[in-house]
Amino acid sequence: MNSYTAAKTCLLIALAFLTTGSGFLTWVYHLREFYAAGQVDILTQVIGYPLQAAGLFAGSLMASRDFSLDDDGSVSIRLHSFTLFACGWLALLGLSGFAPSGPVTLIFGYGMNFMIGLVASCYLIALAAYADPKHTALTFGAGYGAGSILSFLLSLPAGGTFLAQPYVYAVYAVFTAAMIAVYRSIVSHSDTQPTAYRSPETTGTDKQRRLLTVAAPVVILLSLVSSAGAFFPIASAESSAISLELSRAFYAVGLVAAGLISDKRRSVGAALCVAALCFPFFSLTAAGSIGAADLLRVLGYIFFGFYAVYRVILYVDLSERFGVLKFACCGLMFGRLGDAAGAFIGIRLSGRPALLTAVIAAAFVICIFLFFYLYRSLYMQPAATLRDRSLAFAETYGLSSRETQMLEMIVEGSSNKDIAAKLFISENTVKFHIRNLLKKTGCANRSGLISLFNSK
Repeated sequence: MNSYTAAKTCLLIALAFLTTGSGFLTWVYHLREFYAAGQVDILTQVIGYPLQAAGLFAGSLMASRDFSLDDDGSVSIRLHSFTLFACGWLALLGLSGFAPSGPVTLIFGYGMNFMIGLVASCYLIALAAYADPKHTALTFGAGYGAGSILSFLLSLPAGGTFLAQPYVYAVYAVFTAAMIAVYRSIVSHSDTQPTAYRSPETTGTDKQRRLLTVAAPVVILLSLVSSAGAFFPIASAESSAISLELSRAFYAVGLVAAGLISDKRRSVGAALCVAALCFPFFSLTAAGSIGAADLLRVLGYIFFGFYAVYRVILYVDLSERFGVLKFACCGLMFGRLGDAAGAFIGIRLSGRPALLTAVIAAAFVICIFLFFYLYRSLYMQPAATLRDRSLAFAETYGLSSRETQMLEMIVEGSSNKDIAAKLFISENTVKFHIRNLLKKTGCANRSGLISLFNSK
């Protein structure tokens, strides 16, 4: 992926988080007209977040329909889904904002949350499909970070209450149109094929299933511990000198730092993410200190940046590793479930600090145990190079040296045109060798070949 496409992907994530994240806060402010702060916490986080997870799940199921890899390496992409999701989000947000009663606001708002999940599934799939694997963490972290800062800046007019004003919906409409335009530009003009795609029916070796089985509870427990241990009720933000929007601006610090570190070395980013789980225990200890609330809120968002990057990039990496593009949505999906569970625990046990600490500690111990297995499997196993794997694959299937070379380039994501240019041969010659390669391996197309290679 060239730097221009990388910048557009980062911009897409920034616009998406700016619009949907700010819109979520606008919905929260409107709910406060009908419900008490404690009720709003339950209605928005405990119920709203799982609906976002449901939207992410539904969006992931559409990945194979909107992104498909043809036999010759070209990409067939349908663009209508993202436009529909983004417009649906905007419409439901507007309906919830002008609803005359609390229940109607909730109904439209919950629909909006589901659409937020659908929108997120699209930009996460775009991240996995088009981002350079060496820079996916920073692309995501910088995009989310920019969206957080822009959300704060957007809130400043009208004495810091702009997100609660009725004319904010016109601004959301402009940003939504820009978001759609950037997404269409990425998927319709990119000269890079998706890095990962495979039909779900061809998924799965025992190792894949073990990793995926462990990764899900790790992300859920990670998010649960961080959310329950550093839960800040809306009421505390209303009485604080630091607004919700300003708190989220500090989110960018953790996001960018985590992105830079994770791209340099995934194992270090993962280790720092788990190390950051110590903060919830510090937060519980210092929560009663005078003047600590604002500092804890700021630190909480900084540390949460490490969790947010890790849980997304973990599954983006797995989607590339196993050739299953849909997996890219799972990190945020499981994270939202953990966020909701953590918020519920934080609310229900807020008056019982000893029990709350015990529950968080138990979840922390289980998370660390599972994380160690995941960490060892992903980062401590000596990984064979592509050349070593391709040579072993060639020996198994009796491939010639030229076919082995073709195999390596196909796995790396090169199209027929790219292969022809790199090897100084015609595209017809490339197609001839690929036909022989598919015949020897018993695969119907490139997708099947990549699936077979990744399963070895």
